[in-house]
Amino acid sequence: MSLGVAQPISLLCPASPRRTKREDCGRSQVPRFSATFRDGESIAWRVFKDGTATAIDDIQTDADIYNPESAIRSELYLPLGEYGILMAGSPTPSEFDSQDVTIGELLAAHLTTALSQVNTEQALREREAELEAQNERLEQFASMVSHDLHNPLSIAVGNLDISRETGDDSHLEMIDTSLTRIQELITDLTALARYGIPDENHEPVSVSEVARDAWELIDTRSATLSTTPCTVTGAASQLTTLFENLFRNAIGHGGTDVIIRVGPLENGFYVEDTGDGIPPEERDSVFDHGYTTGYSGSCIGLTIVSRIAQAHDWAITLTDSTEGGARFEFRTRCSTETTDR
Repeated sequence: MSLGVAQPISLLCPASPRRTKREDCGRSQVPRFSATFRDGESIAWRVFKDGTATAIDDIQTDADIYNPESAIRSELYLPLGEYGILMAGSPTPSEFDSQDVTIGELLAAHLTTALSQVNTEQALREREAELEAQNERLEQFASMVSHDLHNPLSIAVGNLDISRETGDDSHLEMIDTSLTRIQELITDLTALARYGIPDENHEPVSVSEVARDAWELIDTRSATLSTTPCTVTGAASQLTTLFENLFRNAIGHGGTDVIIRVGPLENGFYVEDTGDGIPPEERDSVFDHGYTTGYSGSCIGLTIVSRIAQAHDWAITLTDSTEGGARFEFRTRCSTETTDR
């Protein structure tokens, strides 16, 4: 255990560059300093443990003196409870009397109370911030669930209707796939909403294969997907969700015949399209919850993308594709930090 010592001050007159002489305020002044003492190695520790304000007439004669080379002769020690100790010193012996001790005790009591209040207020602010963050995550969770569950649920219901009308059991496989996807989404979105990290261990994942799987789960209209093989470390189910939302965003903003490309980067991958792109002045806001550029989607798809990237410790760069469309680049943060250096 170590003891933090507050900066010493004169009890009768604040220290000031213009008031450093004895005649200025009736007390000798010494430079301010702070120090850290450990158990049993100083007068300060002894008084701190005792808890009683103490004036030492001549520290040079005290066996527990911390620095025998010090120019200080007399000192006043004012314990501040768990917060440390306040010290005032003078190069003159017997500088502090009983009145100084009494005034010092009052000062120490006020300081201790103030420090306690500061700690309490800080704890309350931290708790309020934590509750606010939790409420925000719960609101986003509700939006995410309704957003991402809608698509596989629609596919399941649609195939069920067809199967009932035609008696064709071949649609049952798609229903089973959609229901499995719903279960995965509930698990992953719950993990993201609560903790911002996935509940499963990350492992090598084929980006192109996951992208193709995600492509089969959405309404692609007349859009085209092109993939180049690459591998990243992550959670396949959450990566599927990431691609679903990026693809829906690209098709919704870029048109039904948009071309979407997925390919490798050093320490990451990219997703780009041939649509209209995202204006530079809006790129800092597109990942905010509820942000919209006018497309009639639910406005939270890119928020989900951002949360999944955070859960994987990926940095996202939003730029232009060759055709002027949107290009999302995902890289591990360690690689971006190395590049920055």
